Amino acid sequence: MRTMIRNSLNLRLWLTVAIAVVPIFLFMLLDYSERREQAVADIHAEISDRLADANREAKAAHRAVGLALRIMARSNELQSVDNEQCNALAGRLLESLEGFSNLGLALPDGKVVCSSRPSAEAINVSDRAWFHNSMQADGVSPGEFVTGRISQRSVMVFGYRLTNAAGEVRGVIFAAMTLDWFDRLIEHFRLPPNWEASLVSSAGAL
Repeated sequence: MRTMIRNSLNLRLWLTVAIAVVPIFLFMLLDYSERREQAVADIHAEISDRLADANREAKAAHRAVGLALRIMARSNELQSVDNEQCNALAGRLLESLEGFSNLGLALPDGKVVCSSRPSAEAINVSDRAWFHNSMQADGVSPGEFVTGRISQRSVMVFGYRLTNAAGEVRGVIFAAMTLDWFDRLIEHFRLPPNWEASLVSSAGAL
């Protein structure tokens, strides 16, 4: 009998403890779950903001490229594709523009005949994606991440098809942008210590 009473008292004691502790445990679990959900939501919001910033920076860079290429295309110096005049024009534009590594012109066969940066070697860009895209469509081509054959720097190259009054293709004007805009963007992000950011091309190249 005493054993039954003792067991009954022990059971009641454990039930009392459970009634007191379980709500606290459930509250802690619920609080952790809510905090976790809030943390995930904050991370998603932060990523969305960063992607929006990157998109705005990329669009601004593309507008700057388009303006530079159209200025070259409409200039008097390119009406006859005179190498010396074209080199001088490209050089003046490069000095006045921020974030550009090179400007120039390639003929329909890909041979570079004009460049703001002189090259001792003959340069041909017929194998570049930006060149093919420019030859096949109007407007500024999508940028291609490459190592410039003239500048020897990692750059984004854009092309713009040059045509005469009859619509015949005379060549492709190109603009190579440095990656300074990406560095500015990452600096603005203020990433946590030991975090790294990389720029990856559509082909998967870093």
